[in-house]
Amino acid sequence: MKLLLTTAILLLDLVVLTHNLTIIHVIDGKKHKLGDHIQFEVRSSSEMPCFYETIEKDNSFGVTLDVVNRESADLQFRITSPSKQFSEWYKSSPDSSRAQYDGIAEEEGDYEICINAYVSRTPLRLNLGIVSYSKPKIEQVNAEHHMGKLLEEVISEKLTSIGNKIFQTFAHVRVGNIRIKKDEFIQETNLNYIDTLSVIQTLIMILCSVTQVYFIRNFFNDRKNKVRI
Repeated sequence: MKLLLTTAILLLDLVVLTHNLTIIHVIDGKKHKLGDHIQFEVRSSSEMPCFYETIEKDNSFGVTLDVVNRESADLQFRITSPSKQFSEWYKSSPDSSRAQYDGIAEEEGDYEICINAYVSRTPLRLNLGIVSYSKPKIEQVNAEHHMGKLLEEVISEKLTSIGNKIFQTFAHVRVGNIRIKKDEFIQETNLNYIDTLSVIQTLIMILCSVTQVYFIRNFFNDRKNKVRI
C-alpha cells in the first residue's frame, strides 16, 4: 500500500506533516502492512489536503480523523473510490473530536481521502488513521503460524523424548557394565578363594599323610625292639 500527498498540496506546502507511522503485522518474518497513522497540521479552513491509499477489493477499510491540540473541532473527510462511483463525506458529531468510517472496499485501487476542518486562530493538529486488511488472509496466516508453532512443539517434544530415551539407554548400559564388572570381580575373588582353599587342603592332606607314615613307622620300630628282647 502506498501513501502519497497530492502534487498540488506538496507544491503549495500547505500541509505540515509532523509524524508518519506505518502499521505492520509481522508473522514468521513476513511483513503484512495494515495501514498508516499520520499527524499533520491544517492552518486554514480553506485547505483540503488529500491522501491516497491503495486498497485491495473486499478488504476491511477504516478511516479515523482526530484533533490533537483541542478538546473538540468541526472535522470532516471525504472518501472517494478509484472509479469515483463511491464518494461520501463523514463528519464529527458536535460534542466529539473524531470523524470515523468503517466499511468494506468494493473496488481495488487508490482511494482518495480528503480532509476539511474549521480553523479559527491557531492551526489544527490532526491525526489521520487509515487501516486496511483482509481478515481471511490474516486468519490464514495466523492459522499457518499456529500450525507451525504446534509442529515445532511436537518436534521439540519428540527430540526431547528421544534424548531422554538415549540417556536412559546409556544409563542402563552403564549400570549393566558396572554389574558385569562387579560379577566378574566377585567371580575372580571366589576363584582365588577356592584356589587358596585347595592349596590349604592339599597341604593339610600331605601333612596328614606324612604324620601317619611317621607314626606307623615308629609303631613298627617299637614292636621290633620288643620282640628282640
